[in-house]
Amino acid sequence: MFIDQPVTPQQEWKWKPLLEIRYRHEQRNDRDFDGNNNDNRSENLERFRFGLSGSGPKGQKLVIQFQSGVDDFDVKHHWSTSKNSDVQLGYLELPFSGATYTVGRQTMALADGRLLCSQTSWGNMGRTFDGIHVKSKTLDVFALREGVNTNYDPNANISGVAYNTKTNTAAAMFHHAEKTMGPLDTWVLNDVYKTKIGGYALQLEGAYELGRASGKDLRAWLASARINRTSGKLKGYLEANVASGGSSSDKNNNFDPIYSGWPSIYGLRTMQGQRNIQELTFSLDYKVTQKTNLTFLASSFWLFDKRDAWYSATGTANKKASGTFLDATGNSGNEIGQALQFEVTHKFDSHNSIWAGVGALLPGEFIRNQVTGNCRTQQWAFASYTYKF
Repeated sequence: MFIDQPVTPQQEWKWKPLLEIRYRHEQRNDRDFDGNNNDNRSENLERFRFGLSGSGPKGQKLVIQFQSGVDDFDVKHHWSTSKNSDVQLGYLELPFSGATYTVGRQTMALADGRLLCSQTSWGNMGRTFDGIHVKSKTLDVFALREGVNTNYDPNANISGVAYNTKTNTAAAMFHHAEKTMGPLDTWVLNDVYKTKIGGYALQLEGAYELGRASGKDLRAWLASARINRTSGKLKGYLEANVASGGSSSDKNNNFDPIYSGWPSIYGLRTMQGQRNIQELTFSLDYKVTQKTNLTFLASSFWLFDKRDAWYSATGTANKKASGTFLDATGNSGNEIGQALQFEVTHKFDSHNSIWAGVGALLPGEFIRNQVTGNCRTQQWAFASYTYKF
C-alpha cells in the first residue's frame, strides 16, 4: 500500500516573476567626423523583458525570460523602425558533486569579461549564449554558441576550459565564426592575474591567438594592465591596453576580441574595437550619496599598425564619408584621438533607476588626415530609465 507523503516547505519550488522595462534615448553627431556630410543619428530604444525564475529544494534553478525591443532611429530627418523579439534566457541550473551545471540559453563572463562576456544591459536585445557551462570552485568548462546577439551569427561558437585560483584565471579556448572574408578558426590562450599592493588593486592580462582568419594564418596577441584605488567616496583606475594589428600577404595579425565586454566608455561601444589598438584610460567615480554616482572617463587611442585600419567593435573598419578609415601607406599617422565622457547614475529605489551621459571623441592626426572635408569632433549623449522587478 502506497501512502502519499506530505511535501514540506523545504521541498517546494519557489517562484518569482521577472520584469524589466527600459527606455533609452541616444544622440550621436558627426560619427564620420565630416562636417560636410550629415550623418547625425537620433535613436529611441524601448525594451520589455518578462519571465519567471524558480529555485528548487536542492539548489536547482530554472529561468525563462522573453524580450521584445523597438528601435526608432532618425538619420537625415528620415525615421525608421526596427522591431525584435526573442527568448533572452532559458536555462536549467543543477548542482552536482561540487559543481554547477547550467544548460540552455544563459549568460556567462570569463574572468573580467574581456574576451568572453554576455551583454544584457547596453544593447537593446543584448547577447546571450546557448550551450552548457560547468563551474566548480577551480574549473570552468563550457561549450557555447550565439543565442541572442545584435550581429547574430548562427555558426559562431566557442568552447574551452579555465582554471581559477584566488589570484589567477588561465583559460584555453577554441572559437569559430563565419566572417565576410571567410571562416575564422582560432585557438586562444588567456591569463588574468589579480593582486593587491598596499591600497591598490592590480590586474594584468595577456592573450595569444593562433589559427586561420580571412584565408591567412592568424598570429595575434593582447596585453592589458589596470590599477584600481578606492579612497572613501572616490574610486578610480588607470588602464593600458594593446591589441596587435596589421597583416601581410599570408599572415593576419589582427587580434580577435571574440565576445568582449570592453571598452570602458559606453559611447564608444560600436566605434572602438579591441584590435590594432593602443589605449590608455583613466576613470574617476564619486559616490555623491548612497543612490547617486558621478563618473568621469578619459581615453586616448592610437593604431598599433598605422598601415592598417581603425576597427569597430564588430571587426569591420570604421566608415568615413567615402570609404573606410584606412591608410595603407601609414602617412596619416597613428593617433586616433581622445575620448571624454561624463556619466550620472541614480537609483530612486530597488526598482527604478536612471543613467545618463555625454561624451566626445576629439579626432587625432589619423582621423584629421583621413577626413577631406571640415573635420569635426564626434559627440554623443544618452539617457536611460529602467524599471526592474
